[in-house]
This record gives sequence, structure tokens and C-alpha cells, in this order.
Amino acid sequence: MLLKTIYGLCEAAMAFWKEMLKAFKAMKFARSTADPCMYYKWTAAGFFIVWLSWIDDCTCFGMNDDVEESRKEMNQLFECDDIGDIDKDEGSIKFTQPVMLQSFQDEFDLENQREKSSPAEPGSTLPKVPEMPR
Repeated sequence: MLLKTIYGLCEAAMAFWKEMLKAFKAMKFARSTADPCMYYKWTAAGFFIVWLSWIDDCTCFGMNDDVEESRKEMNQLFECDDIGDIDKDEGSIKFTQPVMLQSFQDEFDLENQREKSSPAEPGSTLPKVPEMPR
């Protein structure tokens, strides 16, 4: 029997999720009934702060000071890497992970890869295949 979970196994994901639930409870966040991956609370100043989680990644939304304080609390409970950026445009939010992208480029030497061709025209839709008679 294993004494610890192994990264990549479904048991590891469940074990992490249980620890994440304990962490949010310790940080006094409530779990949303509409979305089980959303945790929220109202701050003492009356502002709303939200954490969203997906697998082993999280993001936090709220007033800058509240987000920073909550991030520090999370870092005390877990060893965390802050590797993402959020770009806000009018009407949209884009999440990026430049550190991860750079590590993939370095690991797979993407800059020196030749361009791959595709047999289809960009933007084209594949036609439906007619049914074959039996």
C-alpha cells in the first residue's frame, strides 16, 4: 500500500481536492452551490472575493489588497507557484501562463521546428460523409 499519493493518479487528484476543501474552509471561504469549483467570502470591508479552482490550478478575483492577502494565506497552506497573468480587455478576460509556455518552447525547441502543413484550408468546414449502403 502507498503511504502517499502519486502525482497523476486519480487518487492523487481526489486527495488534493480534499486538502483544497480544508484549505478554503480554514480561510473562511464558502463553497458555491452553483459551481463546486468556486469559493467565496465577503471581506470585513464589505468586498466580495472569489477563488476559482480547476484540477490543481486556482485564480483569485477581488480587490487587489484582498486578493494579495488571500494569496498569502494560500501560500502558507500550500507550496504555490504564481505563473499566470490575466489580461483584461473590454468585455473579456484572458488567462495566460507565459512561464509554462516558455518552458514548453525550451523543452521542445519550438522556435526551430519547421512549420507543419495541413491538408485542409484554414477556416474550411469538413463536409458530411454520405451514408454507405449496407
